[in-house]
Amino acid sequence: MQEKREAFPRFYFLSNDELIDILANSQELNVIQLHLKTLFDNLVRMKLNDDSIEGIQSGEKEEIELKKKPKARNAVEGWLKQLQDEMVNTLALKMREGVNEYQSQERK
Repeated sequence: MQEKREAFPRFYFLSNDELIDILANSQELNVIQLHLKTLFDNLVRMKLNDDSIEGIQSGEKEEIELKKKPKARNAVEGWLKQLQDEMVNTLALKMREGVNEYQSQERK
């Protein structure tokens, strides 16, 4: 388990039982969704299309469609890292778009 935690440091937020549950059910996305809120602050659901992660949803039902669609395949720590990276990239893009739109509205 230490090796898995080193590969994906957010696993340190989980108890041993929770981590075992994720690793034992690594292909069961519904089981992994139960642990998302512990892994990522206020992330409660992934919007899925087969094994593609299309978007994410907060506890307040706010949804963000991801720019790139990570695949939930192979080692769970690998695709969770891809999800984390894509969340950061998508949110940075959305923030840039918002700033640009604000600045264009301000000029009118």
